[in-house]
Amino acid sequence: MTPFHVPRLAVIDTCARPEAHVAFEVRFHDIVFRTVKRPLTVLLARVPMRLYSEDLHLIFHTRESGAAAWKQQGHDIIHAILKQDRDMAWFEGMRRGDYVMRQLDMMRSGDRAPEAKP
Repeated sequence: MTPFHVPRLAVIDTCARPEAHVAFEVRFHDIVFRTVKRPLTVLLARVPMRLYSEDLHLIFHTRESGAAAWKQQGHDIIHAILKQDRDMAWFEGMRRGDYVMRQLDMMRSGDRAPEAKP
């Protein structure tokens, strides 16, 4: 990882409020989607990502450890991308997606305080 990438990786640490997390997610998704050469895949992925971003503050901020989990997951994904490790980037993205879906399922089933463990 070059020094150029270190400040970009640290941007995630400056996001202190739920609104900043959502804004970061939207910008990050836009950057990632620009690298995908399959327009239909991008379209199909953007819709649920935009929908879940509306609940992002509930997923990661209903417990104190939620923001820390969000930052750690973001670091893991960005680090894998910067290392150009496709398998690890895919794994981290899938792990985060699974985490988000578990939290949404818990919230929708009536548990308004989901666990923030990754």
